[in-house]
Amino acid sequence: MFTVVYDCETDETEITLNHEHEEYKWVSPAEARNQMPIEPLKTAVERAITRHEA
Repeated sequence: MFTVVYDCETDETEITLNHEHEEYKWVSPAEARNQMPIEPLKTAVERAITRHEA
């Protein structure tokens, strides 16, 4: 498994999914961290949150 975690902001709300995705959901950074199934992914989201706050 290869996962990229990044923090971003947008004024757009329309989403166009490609063939690799079935759904999406807007969540807060804290909620994203809490939804990660394994600790390394939780840590990656936490690092993105910390970098954003800096």
